[in-house]
This record gives sequence, structure tokens and C-alpha cells, in this order.
Amino acid sequence: MTLVSSGSTITFAGDGVQNLFDFNFRIFKTDDLCAVVRNNEGQERSLVSGSDFKIISSMDSESGGRVQYPVSGEPLPLGESITFYRDIPYTQELELVDNDPFSAQLLNEAFDRGVMRDQQLQEQVDRAVKYDISTPEEDRLSPQELMRTISDARDLAVEAHAGAVEAEETVLSLVSEAHEIQTEVEGARDMALTAQSAAEEARDSAIRIAVGDITALRSSVPVLSGPSEAVEGTTVSLTISDHIEDGLTSYELNTFDFGTASISGNIISWVLGTTGMDISKSIEVVRRRRGELYSDTAVHQLQVKYVPVQDGPTMAFADSISGYPGATVDADGVHTPAHSVGADNTNQVVSAIPEILVVNGKLVLLDGTTESILKLAILLAAGDVIITDQGECVVASVTDGSVDASTTLDIFGDGSCVSCITFDGDVSDLGAYDDYTYDVSSGYTTGKFGQALNPPAANHSALASGSNAIPLGEEFTISVWLKRDATKTSWFFSAESGDDYQTPIVNKNYGVYRADASTLHYMIQGGGVMGSFEDPETEWYHCLWESSAAGSNFYLNGEKKNASPHPHTDVNVLYAIGQLTSTQATPMDQFRVFNRILTAEEKTRLYTETNPIYIATLTSPLSGIPTIAVASGDTELKVGAGATGEYLGQEIPLVWGTGSTNTDLNFISTDSLADKIFTQDGVYNDIEIDGVRHAVSGVNEVDNSTPALAGTWEGTVSSARNIGSVSGLHLGVKFVAEFNLLESVLFDTLAGNDYVLVGQLYTDVDGSPGSLIAETSSVTLDGSDQYQFAWETAQELTVGASYWIVLEHQSGTGNPAFTTVSDVTGVGSTRGDTISNFTDDQIGGASEDWWFKLSGSQTEYITTATLETPLTSAPAGTETVKIPDRCNLTSASYTQALDGEDLKITGAEIELEDNPNLKRLAMSVSGEGVIFKSGKIYIKEKL
Repeated sequence: MTLVSSGSTITFAGDGVQNLFDFNFRIFKTDDLCAVVRNNEGQERSLVSGSDFKIISSMDSESGGRVQYPVSGEPLPLGESITFYRDIPYTQELELVDNDPFSAQLLNEAFDRGVMRDQQLQEQVDRAVKYDISTPEEDRLSPQELMRTISDARDLAVEAHAGAVEAEETVLSLVSEAHEIQTEVEGARDMALTAQSAAEEARDSAIRIAVGDITALRSSVPVLSGPSEAVEGTTVSLTISDHIEDGLTSYELNTFDFGTASISGNIISWVLGTTGMDISKSIEVVRRRRGELYSDTAVHQLQVKYVPVQDGPTMAFADSISGYPGATVDADGVHTPAHSVGADNTNQVVSAIPEILVVNGKLVLLDGTTESILKLAILLAAGDVIITDQGECVVASVTDGSVDASTTLDIFGDGSCVSCITFDGDVSDLGAYDDYTYDVSSGYTTGKFGQALNPPAANHSALASGSNAIPLGEEFTISVWLKRDATKTSWFFSAESGDDYQTPIVNKNYGVYRADASTLHYMIQGGGVMGSFEDPETEWYHCLWESSAAGSNFYLNGEKKNASPHPHTDVNVLYAIGQLTSTQATPMDQFRVFNRILTAEEKTRLYTETNPIYIATLTSPLSGIPTIAVASGDTELKVGAGATGEYLGQEIPLVWGTGSTNTDLNFISTDSLADKIFTQDGVYNDIEIDGVRHAVSGVNEVDNSTPALAGTWEGTVSSARNIGSVSGLHLGVKFVAEFNLLESVLFDTLAGNDYVLVGQLYTDVDGSPGSLIAETSSVTLDGSDQYQFAWETAQELTVGASYWIVLEHQSGTGNPAFTTVSDVTGVGSTRGDTISNFTDDQIGGASEDWWFKLSGSQTEYITTATLETPLTSAPAGTETVKIPDRCNLTSASYTQALDGEDLKITGAEIELEDNPNLKRLAMSVSGEGVIFKSGKIYIKEKL
């Protein structure tokens, strides 16, 4: 191994959120990494490894690792920074013994340690005071002599200061005498000026006599006023105090190539250039009125101050919802599109370099890959760019060398397919488990691949014939092809450990069946209808069920049909394949069971039942045979740059309020908008109306929220649904939100004692509960009339949108029943029929079986934005209005390089406008299907 990294330190700025930091240099053990925290007063505090900070990644990566700081407590606050540095002991730990086996790894590690110590010493030397290399030996002082010289210089400075005080007193005395002399001199000067004026008048008279009155034809010299000094790179405003605006007078400006200048009215705006030192610069202004000669030149002198620019702390964003609010974040990473939070810097930021680590897009290189040809399981196209461990390459052409795998058990080559029944003339399993006993009296027909099984005339379940059944753990996937028939389709795949396979609608079934000629139903993990979808009317349906600790999903022809994973119950054995009712089933083909969740690419491969092999010929050979390859994606990184605390997020659609004028625009919202539209000294401070941005000079906001709202008692049999079973039975009630903050739900019911229920809030997807939003704590029924389910914090709803309230039975026995409307008003009694738990009978009866009432509050803000420039007329309220996306700065180009097996994408440096208020940055990441981690921005700052 070689050591290619020259860095041994890295610094991060605190933002009050981030507590995970990536260092970019290699270490061998925990003690090799040290850290210090620097506060905003420049004081440093050393940290202790293990108690103050800890390494949470492995330590064998050449590209560094990840550190958590603090181990406990609040994250590093704004204004402080943390620096990680490598500290390798100055020892030699490798001992070689004669005739022992040679270890290249140990020698490489020993050499690497030596280089690391060299880098460590170099970093310390870089911070030391050094003589120029050409300094003669006799001029070089020892450290002791240098300190003595500094001490002597200090003493001389003290003496010089005392002498200066004495000299000042002497000067004051001389000044008094000088005043007297000055009076006499000024008298002489006045006499000289009088003589000069007479001489000039005589000269002018001579000129006028000789050539006429030419000077009388010149424009007057402009009178300039402005600052005497300014900082480099800033804009200086100069005033022409005798400015003439008559349409006949013009001005010419000359900055001598130090920046640029422009004039508007009587104001000259001079954008200064940059310099490496304090320097004096000037601007010349000449005036000319039509019909006159150019004026003499007016000159304004300016002392330009040099401001040093340095590398600033790295702005890193947490790989979590707190780092990218609103984005999808899971164990894999952050999914695009994603906008980060804003991070503030202490000093002005002058440039930004965005960077991310893409963790998906890896390509599997198959046997036969060479320097010139890549053999892949994924189809590429000519022109695609691939990043490999042997360099970057471009695909010239692609040929398809895929082979049929419909009769292959181990289709993915990893042993994950544990069962496969092809139905090519028999029902035997290609796996090592017992074959199914199935009625094959109806024979076989043409299948999706080879042959398919014709179902028997009557409902039937095929069982594993022996004790060696298919074992399934926490994760599994079921895949099958079913032929379309507008009058049929009814199959189930039972993972129930019971014996009653002739009534297969039980808690752990997976199935699909037809509701009518245009609608199909599917089951996941339970009895009853879990969801429905429109018949796609393809000749064959590819059905796929997956289940894991994260939940269970159903896919039809590659499209996931449930909006969110249904709760998962572990299963041990798959026992049966069957049809639900007589004459309902259609031909079935390629029944497969996998012992894990499949990737999206693997699910796609099941559509063709092939082992894909694509041969990509490269435009030019690589330097060697690659072992790692990543497809270069169409990823875009953008940066938002603003003032401290300014909103730098994605666009926010606005809703018109009433009473807007051409100057003051009114908006209504459920969240505060004031700080998002306008920030004092902000960089953006604008809104967009029909694609045109308008500057905002200020905002005013009124909180018009209404607390303690309560809905009416509601209850109709038609909108209630039994939505299946997980750990218990569920009853779902669909409702339309009347206010935007839901605080509690009051149910009117009657139940036996010790009956434990939990309230759940779900989204609505096509008339079924979709994603779980929140869950209440459990409530134990004790025979009372009414029970309240409340959330710890109010749940945000969209007014007018549909949601589901679901009651989950967790434990207890009894005969719970919802009451009639008479009971709500205190009159009448519960239903007389016997009801066991929440069953279809309960919600399918003629009576109104349940009643509920929602309570919460309505938040409403009225925000008025005042425009800098009025509109031509008041808005009609139909215009599209929004806060525009504030991440709008892009890199001109990107560099891509492997970091381990991941792809590091770094944008070119973005030069920011010279604005002292520009201290806050954020980033956005876009690109189809991109998953990334370690988003950060490298900055340069002005001191």
C-alpha cells in the first residue's frame, strides 16, 4: 500500500446540530487521533479520546473515518470549531526476525508510519518561524539568541517610547513658536497670491488676445466627494456634488484598470479590484457638455486596504432529517432531492466548494472483464462515463450476452433463492426442500417461461409433502407470474403454521384476487382486503411480496402498490400454495421464494428470468483490470449563500390572502413565513410572482390561530373498514380534516374490562390507510362510555385532505362494540347482537356501530410583504406566487473519484459576491435515484 494523502489535520465549524465529523487521513489505532476545540475567543481545549470524542468507523480506511463529538451532551455550538489531527508516536514497533516469513503488509505499515511522522513534523514546522534558505550561517541566530534579540528589541522600544514622549513635549513648544512664524508667512503668501492673480489675469488676457477665449468654452471641473479609504473588493460610492442632469452633459471615468466604475445620477459606483497590500489608487472624472470642450480632470484619491483570505472551517451536514429536513433519510443515506439546513460562519464567506459521497450506483463486474471490456449485469449505453479503481472510462458500444435463467434455481448466484417451481411439466421444487403435493389434473399450458400450471376446477391448496419445508426467517420475498383473465385470478401463498389450508385467509397469507372485471385486490400479512388497484390488463401479471422487520410490500409488474410498508410479523415456514374458490384461478408460472429482500435491479431481472450479461467496449483501455466500478450519475450540487439566519431552503408555494395592494401583499399560511421571506441585511429578501422576482423591503405578520376546536360527532357504517391484522385486530375510520392540528380523538364505545386499545393516525391512499403518521399511548377500556386518545404533540394535517383513525386491539378479551347515536346523547343502549372483537360483522351491520369526535386547533398566520418597487396594479389573487429556491449557485464543473467503493463528487469552486453579510451557506442535491452521505462545503473566508 502507498500513502497518497498529505494531510494530517482537518477543522470543522460548529452549527449546533452536527455531531458526526469525517476526517480524511489514515490512522492505525484510536490513540493516533487527537482533537482540540477552539472557542470564539481563540482559546483551545484538548479533548480526551473515548470520553470526549470517539471513533465510530473502522480504522482500516485509507480515506479516513468518522468521529462522534460530543459522546454525550449538546453538539458543537455556532462560533466554535473542532480540529482533528494525527499524532503518531516517535517509536519503531516493527521487529524483523531472521528466516521468518516476509510480510509486505507489516513493512508497508511501518513505512506508512514513517511517512506519517514526517507529515506530522512538517505540519509543526509549517507553524514555526523559519529563516530563508539562503540566509548565511553567521546571520542565523539560535533560539536562545533569537529570544534575547526580541527581548532587547522590546527594551529599546520602551526607551524609544520614553524618548517619543519627551520629543512630543519639545514639539509642542516649537509649535507655539511656529504659530507666530506662520502668521508672518501667511501675510507674505497673501501678497504672493495677489501678485499671482495679477500675473494670471495678464496671461489670460494675452491668450484671449492671441487665440480668443478658448478656456471659456471648457466644461467646468466636476466636484467629487467620498471616502478616503476602503477595503479591497468592495464598492465605493462617490458623489458629484455639482452634477448636471440636462441630457446634454456626460461624464467619462478612468479607474486605471483597478476595478470597474459606473455612474447613475450623481453617484459613481467604483467596484474596487483586489491587491496583496495596502495601496493608494485614484479615479479620474472628466465632464463634457455638448458644444463645449472637455473639462479639466477631477481626481479622487483612495487608500485601498488589503484583506487576507484564508481557508475557513468545513461546513458539514448531518446524514439525518435534522441535516436535510423534508428529505427521505434511511440507513442507506440521504435520498435526492434533498436540501440541507443552513450553516453559519463567523466571518464573511468568499467562495464555496460543495461535495458529497454517493453510496449507490455501484456496478458488478463479471468474470471476463478486461482493461478494454467491462462485463456487467446492468445495461449501459454508449457515451456513459464509468469511474473505476483503474481510472475513468467511456463506453463506446454495448452488446447483449444475456443467458436464460428460467430453469436455474440460484438465479442471482448467492444462494438466496431457496425455492423455485417452474411448472414445466411437473410441480417439483428445484430447491433442496420437499416438493408440493398439487392437483395437476388440469394439466399444463403455455407459460410466461416454458410451461405454466392450469389450476384444478375446485379450490385447492398444495402442501409441502414432508417435514423438510421451506425455512423463512425475518426477511423473505415471494415472486410468481399469473396469467390475466377478466373473469378469474385468485391465488394465495400461505405462511401460516396451522393445518387448515382450505380456509386460507389467515393472518400470514399473501395473495391476489379479482374484485370485478377492472379491479384486483391484494393481501399482505393478513386476512381481508389489504388494498386494491386497477387491472393493468397485461397478458401476465408479475406479483411480488416482500417482508422484513421494516414491513411488508406488494409489487405488481414492478410497481409498489401499497403507499407504505404494512406491519411485519415474523414467519418460520412457507407451507401452502392454493386458490381461494372453485373455478377462480388462472395459470401460474415461475413460483420463487427468496430468503432476503431483493434489490430494485434484481426485481427487474425477474421480469425476464435471465442472467444479464452486457459487454461494454471502452473507447480506450484502462491502466489495469478494474475490480471496482461506479456509474457516473447526472448529479447536481447547488449552494445557497445568505446572511446569518437567512432562509436558504427549497421553494415554498404561497397562498394569497385578501386585501393585497400593489405595494403590500398578503398571504395566509399554517406556518410562520416572516423569517423565510425577509431577514434584516439578507441577501435574498424576495418573492416570485408568475416567474418574476420582486425585492421585499420588510414584512409584518399576525398570528391568527384558533385554539380548542372540536368537530361534530360522526359515524357511518360505509366509511369504516376492517384493515387487517398484525399483533391484533384493527378498525379504521376515514375522515376529512377540518383543521390543521389534531390533538385528540374521542371515541364512544362499550367494551369489557382490560381491553387495551391504541389510537393510530394514517394517511389515506386510494381509500385505504397509507403511511402511519403517529400513534397514541394505549388506553385500557373499563366499561365507560367514552375514551380519549391523545398524541404527545399535536399532529399536522392538511385541511380538506383525507386521513384514517385506526384503533388497534393490543390485548384483553371481551365484547367491545361501538354505540349508536342514541348512546352519544345519553339515551338508548348498545347493539344487542354478540360481537367478538372488531370483525367484519361489526362494521357490516345495519346499525351505526361507532362514533368519534376530533379536537384540535387551527393555526393561521397572515403575513404582509412590502415590496421595494410597487407592482403596476394590485394582484388578482390568481397569480402563482412563491418563495423561490434559495440554493441557486452552481459549480461550473465537477470532479469524480472513488472513495473506497463510493463515488466522491466535488464541485468546482463557486466565487461568491463580495458582501460582508454573506456568512451562511446551505446545499441542495438532485439527481434521479441518487443516495448520498457526508455532504459538506469547503469555504474560503475573509478575516
